Amino acid sequence: MKHTIQFKAPAKPPTIEFDLAVCAWYIRFRNTKVVKTISEDKPGVVAAIDLDSNNDVVGLELIGVREFSISALRKISPIDTSKVDFERATFVHAAHRAAVPV
Repeated sequence: MKHTIQFKAPAKPPTIEFDLAVCAWYIRFRNTKVVKTISEDKPGVVAAIDLDSNNDVVGLELIGVREFSISALRKISPIDTSKVDFERATFVHAAHRAAVPV
């Protein structure tokens, strides 16, 4: 099922969290409470979009991605990430991520 998500690129670069044990990548665009998650199956990948109470995108989780690149992310993402500042993104291991204030 194809979802239409309005996505306004955040002013700050995202944090990209990875958990290689389960082949999951989480691209965090905002530090806010998630109230709803929608998912979309892609060939070999599940893309889960976390939304806040205003239906703004908080983050995007990609499950089943064995090799990650920004180029691949842009191809498989169900949201338009063309205006996201990935040049200054921070990469962290999911187990070591500090608690996110909500």
